Amino acid sequence: STSLDFELSTATSSASFEISTADTLLFGKYFFLEEAKKCGVQIAVENLFCLHKENKKKLTANACSTGLELAATVDALGDPFVACIDVGHSGLAGQSAAEMIRTLGKKRLHALHIHDNDGTAAKHMTIGDGNIDFGNVFKKLRRYMGNYIIEARSLESAVESLDRLNAL
Repeated sequence: STSLDFELSTATSSASFEISTADTLLFGKYFFLEEAKKCGVQIAVENLFCLHKENKKKLTANACSTGLELAATVDALGDPFVACIDVGHSGLAGQSAAEMIRTLGKKRLHALHIHDNDGTAAKHMTIGDGNIDFGNVFKKLRRYMGNYIIEARSLESAVESLDRLNAL
């Protein structure tokens, strides 16, 4: 019998690889699906962006950059797939986190990755050091009961981010 000590895994499609989000999700679905179901693990699909083909410094939307696209993907994949909004990725190439939260709703949204950015890249900055309006984001999350994951470049940044979030 297989035993895992986590309840949620996040599937991402890295902008560094020449593979489509759809290919990544199909691979993930067939590779992880039976084990995840057997072990009661949900697989969260994260909103991402990719690098523009001609200009690698420019970000562009991909298959899950908006709430509607992420909802359609999660709905098409079915159980055990759920949505993860990476707040720091939202708005870089797609939609704001607040808009995505409203679109996905409580049924689909099970995880949040939280970090700040300056609007140009996913820099995983300390909360409050960038330009994301976390007050507005957290207003949309009043009834949210899923996982919150602070993504930080250091332990000090993570602790500072947590302190700033608690002060909201």
